[in-house]
Amino acid sequence: TNYWSYKKVYGSAITKVCKGCWKIFRPYICATFIYCVAFEREFVFSVFLDKLIHFNASLPFYYVLLYIQLLIVSPILYKWLWIMDLKGGRGILGEILIIVPLLFISYLTTNYTNILDIYGGGGKLLGGTYLILLYIGMLFGKISKKINIKRGKSQILCLICTIVTLLWWNFLTENQLSIDSGLPFGSGYNPPSISFGVYGILMMVLIYLLELSVKGSSIISRCYIVVSVLGRHTLYIFLYHRLFLDVVFPYFSIKGIVVTNIEIKRILYFGVMFFGAMIIG
Repeated sequence: TNYWSYKKVYGSAITKVCKGCWKIFRPYICATFIYCVAFEREFVFSVFLDKLIHFNASLPFYYVLLYIQLLIVSPILYKWLWIMDLKGGRGILGEILIIVPLLFISYLTTNYTNILDIYGGGGKLLGGTYLILLYIGMLFGKISKKINIKRGKSQILCLICTIVTLLWWNFLTENQLSIDSGLPFGSGYNPPSISFGVYGILMMVLIYLLELSVKGSSIISRCYIVVSVLGRHTLYIFLYHRLFLDVVFPYFSIKGIVVTNIEIKRILYFGVMFFGAMIIG
């Protein structure tokens, strides 16, 4: 989607990057303030500033810095894909070969950079191995529009990809990232090494094939529209879901309001986390 965004928008890349960074950093500042007040029961500016800089008011906030870093490097990757596109058939080789230096950069940044001890890819320059996944995603964004697969074939491929993805998921649970211990890309979890990197790519392809498979079905298309409501509010769901997990639900537990039925609990927790976050947003 990052590739599509740059492809359809004209103007200064610097302006686009600045707007993108501010678009996520502004609500991040608000979220950090709310978390600090919720946990401290008061506003202490030094605590707020420390958590704002270290992106640790809530554990998932590391992703804000990761996202900003990837936003900054995105125009460079897009420019490379654009130049290779002008070269026609010869450009395909350039699009593939650039993966080698990107892998080397990811190796260096994953192992030899540290930004304020921030968790995961947020604490690695350019996100560590997230950089190579960003490029693969942008490359897929470029070629996906050119792929012409009929609905019947896409359904078969979707079934095959589903099986492969489930098998790889099963391998991950059994292997416990042992395969990554011998590779120079960190522990394998965050930033992701080969195991989770391959899993992410499989998920990307699976979602793409799923979309092709259901295209033309009015019922499933309407389901897509309903689900897309959540998709348009993912930033706030991401920022605030742990506020409910870490503050709101424990508060009611202390007051003796406890839900014991696991099915009701699932519906209640996910419902409140999703729609509560959307209301805050």
